[in-house]
Amino acid sequence: MLVNKTIAVYPVDAIISFVSGNTKKCKKFKFAGRKVRINSLKLQTFKKDGLVCADCGIQASFFSLDTIKHKSQTRTTLNLYAWHDGQLKLMTCDHIIPKSKGGGKGIANTQTMCYACNHKKGNNYEQHTNYQS
Repeated sequence: MLVNKTIAVYPVDAIISFVSGNTKKCKKFKFAGRKVRINSLKLQTFKKDGLVCADCGIQASFFSLDTIKHKSQTRTTLNLYAWHDGQLKLMTCDHIIPKSKGGGKGIANTQTMCYACNHKKGNNYEQHTNYQS
């Protein structure tokens, strides 16, 4: 994933209040003039987990409306970030039991993790409960 441009920054509460619980129907809102899907599994996981990494416990600080270039497509998405030790950390949606090992695709099988912890966990099954709200 390559962030091409940050368009706007939002407080956590300003975005979480829009997140709905239905991923089946694509629900979009406009932020800074850009349509963004607001009911994604990623955003629902962030709302469910209280915006804290399930492994290391860092707390998310803000959302960033970013344009992302992936392969030949450019899209606009909301990314969640935390400040930790003077560095910006991307927060991710982790599948507790990896899909490749039979884990479900639903919200019950997801947890919020920072990118570093998610990358370290890899394709392993580890449920972290140290920092759940």
